Amino acid sequence: MPEATFVTSDIKWGDLCTDAPDNLVPCAQGITGWTVTTVKWLVELSYPVYLLHPLPAMVISAILIGQGAGQIMVVLGTVGATFIINVIIYYVLIKFTPDSKH
Repeated sequence: MPEATFVTSDIKWGDLCTDAPDNLVPCAQGITGWTVTTVKWLVELSYPVYLLHPLPAMVISAILIGQGAGQIMVVLGTVGATFIINVIIYYVLIKFTPDSKH
C-alpha cells in the first residue's frame, strides 16, 4: 500500500489570505444568486453591525417580551428590528463621518 504524500511547498499562505475576500464574494454570489453589489454591501455592514448590535437587541427584545410576544416573535422581531436600527446607526454615525487626519 503506497504512503500518502502531502505537497505543501506549492501552497502560498499569503496569497490564500489576501485573495480570500476576492474569492468569497463571487462564491457567495453564486450560492445566493444576489448581485455583487448586495454582497459587498452586506460585507461592508458586517463588522459595524457586529459591534453595535448588543444594545439595540437587548432593548428590542425587552420591549417585545414586556408586551407579551411569543418566543418566535421575539426572536424574529429582534433580528429584523436590530438589523434595521444598526443600518441606520451605521449610515448616521459611521459611513459619512470624515476621517480625522492629524
